[in-house]
Amino acid sequence: MAERNYLIGFGQRLARPISLKKGGGDKFYPYTFDEAKARLSDDLTETIESIEALPDLACPSDRTVISITLHPSFLARSYYPTDLLRDLNLRAVGSRAKPVVVEKSNKKPKAGLKAFIAPELFVSGQREDLSNFVDDMARWYPAASVQDDFRKIEAISNLNDSRLKEIETENEIVPLEVVLHASEANGDDYIIDGFRKFAKKIGIKVDLDQRLHAGGLCFIPMRAPRDLLHELTEFSFIRLVRQMPKLSLNETVIRTASLPGSFQAKIPRGNPVNSEVKTAIFDGGMPDEHPIGSFVNSRDADGVGPAVRAYQAHGLGVTSALLFGPLERGKEAPLPYSKVDHWRVLDSNTRGDDFELFAVLRRIMNVLRQREYDYVCLSIGPALPIDDDPVHIWTSSIDTYLSSRKTLLVTACGNTGEDDWECGKARIQPCADAVNAVGVGSANSEGPKWLRAPYSSIGPGRTPGFVKPDVISFGGSEEEPFWILDAKRSGYTAGKMGTSYAAPNAARPAVGMRSYFGEQFSGPAIKALMVHHAAKSRHQQREVGWGRLPSTLDRLVVCPNGEVTIVFQGLLEPSQYIRFPVPVPTDPLRSKIHIKATFCFFSPIDSEDSLNYTRAGLGIVFRPSTAGHPGNNKAGKPRSAHEAKPFFKNDVFHSDEYEKRRDEHKWETILRAEKSFDPGVLNQPVFDVEHHARVHGGPAARRTDIAYALIISLSSSTEPNLYNRILAAYPNQLEIMQPNIEVPVTVRR
Repeated sequence: MAERNYLIGFGQRLARPISLKKGGGDKFYPYTFDEAKARLSDDLTETIESIEALPDLACPSDRTVISITLHPSFLARSYYPTDLLRDLNLRAVGSRAKPVVVEKSNKKPKAGLKAFIAPELFVSGQREDLSNFVDDMARWYPAASVQDDFRKIEAISNLNDSRLKEIETENEIVPLEVVLHASEANGDDYIIDGFRKFAKKIGIKVDLDQRLHAGGLCFIPMRAPRDLLHELTEFSFIRLVRQMPKLSLNETVIRTASLPGSFQAKIPRGNPVNSEVKTAIFDGGMPDEHPIGSFVNSRDADGVGPAVRAYQAHGLGVTSALLFGPLERGKEAPLPYSKVDHWRVLDSNTRGDDFELFAVLRRIMNVLRQREYDYVCLSIGPALPIDDDPVHIWTSSIDTYLSSRKTLLVTACGNTGEDDWECGKARIQPCADAVNAVGVGSANSEGPKWLRAPYSSIGPGRTPGFVKPDVISFGGSEEEPFWILDAKRSGYTAGKMGTSYAAPNAARPAVGMRSYFGEQFSGPAIKALMVHHAAKSRHQQREVGWGRLPSTLDRLVVCPNGEVTIVFQGLLEPSQYIRFPVPVPTDPLRSKIHIKATFCFFSPIDSEDSLNYTRAGLGIVFRPSTAGHPGNNKAGKPRSAHEAKPFFKNDVFHSDEYEKRRDEHKWETILRAEKSFDPGVLNQPVFDVEHHARVHGGPAARRTDIAYALIISLSSSTEPNLYNRILAAYPNQLEIMQPNIEVPVTVRR
C-alpha cells in the first residue's frame, strides 16, 4: 500500500498571543435624553397601569416582568444598558430577537426586510418602584451613562398573550409546557411558590416536583382547562405557555412495495476496533434476541419500566446503524469501531403519557451526569419544530452538559421536511438545534448524485445556531432504503428511512477517529472535521447545512493528492488576540492556492437568552501577508504588510452587529469558508482571532476559556508535493497525526 498522507497536527504550536488596537468612533443615538423621556412616557404609563391591574398573586413579592426593546443600533454586547438597569433596580431575566419598525435610524433595513432586528430584554422589578419611576420621570436626570442607556430604548411594554402559543388539541383539558423566568437558585424560590399559589387560586393544580430547570428558566409540565389559559398567562414571570409536544422516534414509513426483499445480514466476529472508546445510545432498548450481543451492553436507566417492542425495534435499528452503517446484501458488515452502551430510556409507563418528554430527559441526564462518554447518539426527541424563542429544555440541558466536556453528541434533526415550510412546521426539532451538538439531517442516497431526503427537517436554526442541520448523512429513502437489523426476524434486515438512522450513520466515522487515533482529537476537532469535509455542492444551506458528511473514516483523516489539512486545537482565553499562522511552504508558491478553514468551539450558554444564547464568540481577521508586500494596491497606495482581506465575510467594510451575526456568523460556534489566492499574494498569512465573552448579552464579569479547533486545508492541482513542503517548513512544530493502527480504505458507492 502506498504511503498515506494523514492529517497534520499540532498547529496550535504555531499560535501566539498578539496585541492589536481596537477601532471605534462615536455611536449614533437616535434620540436625545429629553426626546427619549417624551416618547416613552405613554409606553411607561400604559405598562404601569397594566401591571397595577394584575392580581397580587400574579406578582410574587410584588415583583413583575416587563419588556424593554432597545433600538436595533444597540444590539452589540458593549451597548447593554447595565447602568440603567442598576439605577432602576431592575434585574435582567432573559432576552429574544424582535423585529421592529423604528421611529429614527441612520440606516435602512436590508433588501427584502421591512423591519430591523432588535434586542428585546425581559427585566424584573418591584411594581412600586416602577410606579414611582413613572411619577418622577419628568424630574429624572441621572448620571450621563444612565441617560445614554435610556436613549437606547425604542419601546417599553407589559408582556401579553403573545406568551401563549397555538393550542392544536380540541380537548378541554390541555397538557401544557409552562416556562417561567426562574432559576434553580434559592433566590428564585419565591417565583416557583408564587406560581403554585396563583395557579391554585384560578383553579389549576400544579405538580412542581416534575419541573426541570435550565439556567434562568423553569419548565413545568401541567394540565389546565382551555378556558383558563389566558388567565394563566397573567402570571408575571411566565415566559411561554404551549401545548406539551410528543416524543418523536424520527423514523418514517417506506410506502413502496417494489423494493427488493430482506436479506440475511453477515455480522463480523471478534472484538471492535477499540474497546476503550466509550459510546452511548439512548433509545428504546434492545430485543431479547439479536445477533450483536458482543458489541452492545444493554442497560436500563434508573426508574425505567417495562419495555415496548416497537421501541426495541427502533433501538436495534439505531444501534445497527451506529455499529455498521447501512448493511449491504452479500457483504460482511464492517467491524464496529467501538462497543456501545445502549441505555433504554423509553418504556410502557411513559408511552402515550402527555409528559413522557420530561421523564425521558431526566433519565438521559441522570446517566450523563454519572458517566463520561466520548460519544452520545440520540435519535429521539420532542416532536416540535423549533421557533426563535425560547430554547427547549432538551436543547438547553444538552448544550449546558456539553459546554464543559469532551463529549461529542450527535442527534437526529427530525422527519418533518414535507410539512409546511412557510409557517415553520418543517424546521428542525430539539435537540438538533443545540449549538454544541451535531444535528444531522438525511440524504436520500449514498451515491454521488444525492439530495436531501424529502422527509428530513430543514433549517434555519436560530441566531446563534443558524446553520442547521449541521450536516446530513445517508438515512434511507423509498428508492434506496437504509438496511438495518430486523427485530422481528433475528439476523435478517429491514429497509428503513429516517433521520433516526442518518444520525448514527454520521456518528460512526467520528467514533472511528477516536478508535484509531486515541486522544489525538478533541471533541471540537472531531466536530470541526465533520463540518470541514461535508460536501455542500449546490444544495441550499437550509436543506443540507454545511453539506453531506463522508461516509467513511479515511475521507476524514487522509489528505488526498494535492491537498494538505492542518489541525489546530486547544483552549482560547477570553478578551485576548491569538494569531494563527496559515502554514505555507518556505519556497515561493507558483500557482493558485485554495484555502478552506473551519473554526469550531464549545460554548457555555444562557438558556433564557435566545437572542444571546452563546456566551462565547470569535472575531476573526484574515491577513494574507504579514511579512511586507511590495507594490501598490488597487487604489494606488502602498500595500500594508498587515492588510486585512475578507474570508468569513464578503467584504472588509464595517458592518453593524446584526450584519455580523447574520452574514459573518458572529457568536456562532461553527465558522467555515474557503477562498482562492493567486501566486504571490500569500506571504506568511494569518488568522487573527479574538475570543469575545458575554453574559445575558452584556459584558461578562467572569470569563472562562473555551475548547476550540481550527482546521485549515490548502490545495492546488499544480503545486508539487505541497504536503511534504509544508511539513519541511515547520520542523519540530507540525507533526503527522499517526493512527495507532492503519486506517482501512473503504470503498462505497
